[in-house]
Amino acid sequence: MRGVQLDRAYELLSRATKDVSVAGVAIKVGLAHLGRFSQAYRQRFGEPPSATIVRATRQSGA
Repeated sequence: MRGVQLDRAYELLSRATKDVSVAGVAIKVGLAHLGRFSQAYRQRFGEPPSATIVRATRQSGA
């Protein structure tokens, strides 16, 4: 189940605008412990969630 949650978080973060936060996404997908979320996300995707959100906001111009 955690894999599904992380995949959903990646999807949300990769389409994020500047009003979206990493913490908000983590909670939305049901992963409320932010330290564990960040660690699991980095292991799965090779980058911290903050890097995904920064890239998304740069690409969207938001």
